[in-house]
Amino acid sequence: MKVVNNKLVATDSTEHIAYVGTDKRSGKVRAMEYIVIHYTASANYDADVRTLSTSSAQASCQLVLSPEGEITQIGDLNDALWHAGRSKWRNRNGLNKYSLGIEVTCPGPVEYIGSEGGVRTFKTWYGAKLYEDAAPKWNFVQAKHKNGGPEKWWAGFTSKQIEVLSELVPILVEHYNIKEVVGHDDIAPSRKIDPGPCCPDSLWSIFEGRIDVDDEEIVTTPPESHIKKTTAQVYGITDDSNLNVRDDIKGRIIGSIPEGTLVTILKNKSGWVYMETPNGHRGWVFGKYLVAV
Repeated sequence: MKVVNNKLVATDSTEHIAYVGTDKRSGKVRAMEYIVIHYTASANYDADVRTLSTSSAQASCQLVLSPEGEITQIGDLNDALWHAGRSKWRNRNGLNKYSLGIEVTCPGPVEYIGSEGGVRTFKTWYGAKLYEDAAPKWNFVQAKHKNGGPEKWWAGFTSKQIEVLSELVPILVEHYNIKEVVGHDDIAPSRKIDPGPCCPDSLWSIFEGRIDVDDEEIVTTPPESHIKKTTAQVYGITDDSNLNVRDDIKGRIIGSIPEGTLVTILKNKSGWVYMETPNGHRGWVFGKYLVAV
């Protein structure tokens, strides 16, 4: 993916991006400083897109992400859309004018109602049943919200949503020189709980551009003798697939490496890591799939 004229554009056939317009906007953003992550409190992607683009509801956002990883862009990415509401972060009030909103189709908090045929079953706030083994496969977690309250069950983002967000957000951060990625529950903690535990810690780490190594220790184009080597292991690949290796950030796939491979980190940027395999091959990979060892 890449951004062209405030439009998110697919760069290969695996990326699915649709576009719709909206009248639910307030001009253009004054300064694109933040990305705000939300969940929709729904499991219906098509309905979410309609609600956020054409309904009478006073809500809209730039991007909507389906459980299967499909994206719909609403309006232009620099439109001031209505996703933040009454909000405050750092020195800004009213984040609609200073941010881009990503709504992730996800039910949010759910109630565990027992087991049906040996399968854990949950109920959404609107009464629909969710089965642990049914598609889409939500990553159900039991946790307390960071802002307080009792422990409860949450329908966590799907593996595909996590994968797409880990690629999408760094692209937006780099293109717009975003200062910070925050949750709706950060900028409006007294009235909002999204995305809460639905968005895993591993994603926040990618959003912040962190891999377990200090930037000061990384040399971008050093002679071999000056590389400060940091070892990491490939971990967390889904669906028994290998980790793609690319020739550049968001570049062409040039190979893949299996889970458990030990690699040497040479540099990182915007959530991507330039690494070397034990047999001397180098390339860029998603930092979310590496853990320091």
